[in-house]
Amino acid sequence: MAGEQDTESLPTPLPEQITLPPLRVHHFLAWMAVMALMFAVLARTGQLNSSQTLWTVTVVTVGHVLSSAGLTCLAFGAVWWWCGLRFPSEPGHAFVIFTGLGTLLSELLVFLCSDFLKSGDEAARAFYGMSGGSSQWAIWLMRWSGSISAVLLAVLSISFAIWLVRGWRWRVVLVLLATMFVAGAAELVLWTNLSIDAIPTAVLLLCLALAVMEDRRLAISRHWSHWVGVGIFAFDGAFRLAKYAVWYLLLGGT
Repeated sequence: MAGEQDTESLPTPLPEQITLPPLRVHHFLAWMAVMALMFAVLARTGQLNSSQTLWTVTVVTVGHVLSSAGLTCLAFGAVWWWCGLRFPSEPGHAFVIFTGLGTLLSELLVFLCSDFLKSGDEAARAFYGMSGGSSQWAIWLMRWSGSISAVLLAVLSISFAIWLVRGWRWRVVLVLLATMFVAGAAELVLWTNLSIDAIPTAVLLLCLALAVMEDRRLAISRHWSHWVGVGIFAFDGAFRLAKYAVWYLLLGGT
């Protein structure tokens, strides 16, 4: 029985002519270019300014660095797919797709709602339902586009769990991620904060670590693009837990 499970966890060998290309310098150069473009958009919309705290700047900066890596890898993945290569073909590719699509949507919304975002704290209070005004169209757009996108990502995550990955550990990770997407959509639809992010994030990181350890135990070789996706979600999850710790333990949740 154990032997059958181990065999099931192994990926199907790919012919040499359709394997994905190795990591090269131009991949890093493309990442730097995408990151620079995203920070240019950030500066144009005025989301970061001298009145904001160091913690806010840190959170936004880390988010843009991770998002730019996912978007760059997704762009290369699209090129590989167009050329007939196997993308997506590994569990981490699902994370790359989630990050890349989410980044594209967020950057589009930033362009559409740039004037709204420039209004600073007043706009933030309006976005969370604490005031009204002429920015209601932007609030509505962000709210419903975010909720619909989260539901679509949940469906995509379940689809990847069924048809893309092998091994139950990676399937558990993707199913858990789908539930987190649904919870995020529920927060936007109900217009409330469910405050349930910390525990699922910790469980997701644990399941992700177990899946990676099982790959190492079975000596499964993964493409570098797989590790980009895994690294993004692992670092993002750890950073979220750090934010919760700072918020609740050091700032008292105020």
